[in-house]
Amino acid sequence: MKVQRCTSFSASLLVIAALMPWPTAAQIANTPRPDASGDFVSSHLQGTRQKYHQLLWLVIANDPDGLNCRLAADNEDAPVSLAYGTILESFVTNPAGDAIVIHSGKPWLNTTVKDSHMGRRQMASPITVHDRRPPSQRSKPLTCVVRANAAFIAPINMSSFREQQERGNSFIAVPR
Repeated sequence: MKVQRCTSFSASLLVIAALMPWPTAAQIANTPRPDASGDFVSSHLQGTRQKYHQLLWLVIANDPDGLNCRLAADNEDAPVSLAYGTILESFVTNPAGDAIVIHSGKPWLNTTVKDSHMGRRQMASPITVHDRRPPSQRSKPLTCVVRANAAFIAPINMSSFREQQERGNSFIAVPR
């Protein structure tokens, strides 16, 4: 009889333990993945409740002349070229829209250059942006497009920045 009581008590503890909330690992944000040709075809990501946009991108093109940021995908005019290490912010006109548009079969990321040093989203070291606009226009935001390809840009995982910020290492201002 005594053995049976211990067994039922142990079983009760197991049931209670199974029902108690246990700490879980925080979710890590996903980032867009390029297709087989290296193209990013959408800035949308599926969250737990809804879709959201990939907000920040890193220029990884290591061209000494920079990555051209064109006025439009079909326009060769590139008033700004962005240096390796520049952080770009996606530009979306409406929440249902996509920051990546397809033009002539190639994806392009809509972005906004806020000023010659990328506004508030700047890494700790200064970033050189080659701005060929007239000096009076350089402090004004410029909406332009860059090729959305893994040879030129990479998505930045916001969870990594938030984790570093929580540890006291702040590289850029991260939106909450």
